[in-house]
Amino acid sequence: MSETGDVALRNTPERGQADEWMLVLAAENLSPAVHRVAWEYVVSVPADQSERASAALAAYDFEHVSSPDDAAEELGAAWGWVAAFGVVAALLCFFLVTLLSLAINPTEVSAKSDSSWTCLCSDIFPKTSKTLLST
Repeated sequence: MSETGDVALRNTPERGQADEWMLVLAAENLSPAVHRVAWEYVVSVPADQSERASAALAAYDFEHVSSPDDAAEELGAAWGWVAAFGVVAALLCFFLVTLLSLAINPTEVSAKSDSSWTCLCSDIFPKTSKTLLST
């Protein structure tokens, strides 16, 4: 950029943001350029336009401060993923605990699987199983 006399104003990893800044500068009758440098996009202008370009971008930033609703929406989307990850982790833990209990005590599980429905009900509902099954 210094070879052509351009001054780098801003850089961003998002192409859309760089294009937006370039549009703001073009609306002020400036000559912006976007260059890709490594993983970022750099917005630059000729050296003689750098002061006007900086002022135009500062005015744009002042007008386009993100609202609290936008921040809350982004935070809500992030918490949705966290909640989904938490549910998956809880289910995985439940599966692992169940699997480990089968590995540690296989005879108890096989005895229950061979037994009748009455045995299963009495394990789950010890007081009410006899009343439920007798009717």
